[in-house]
Amino acid sequence: MEKKYVFCVRRGSCSQEEKEKKKADLLERKKESQRLAEEEMASIKPASGARGATDVSAGGKVTRADIEAHQAHLVMAAATANAAASSSVVVVDELPIEENVNRMVVDGLEARSVDEAIKLLR
Repeated sequence: MEKKYVFCVRRGSCSQEEKEKKKADLLERKKESQRLAEEEMASIKPASGARGATDVSAGGKVTRADIEAHQAHLVMAAATANAAASSSVVVVDELPIEENVNRMVVDGLEARSVDEAIKLLR
């Protein structure tokens, strides 16, 4: 779409035809911006929460609960897609549980802190 602008240098120097052309261009730009705004609002889908669909285009509120419900829905959809994609179950061998290094046992006595360990070692 080619944009043409008509400017009048002096008042009254524009012909009637130029004025009409200027009005038509302005109206065309206004309609184009309105159409783009409507397309953008149509692309934004309202979140469906517990209260039903909220109308974002009419200035309806989107609450945190609506956002969290939408995010939970996305997570569930991703999880089901991953589960469907990988039908085989992979079992990972668990590592043996290591002894707690924060506990010190010397001659049957046990220490759980640094102070207790120092007392045991003396």
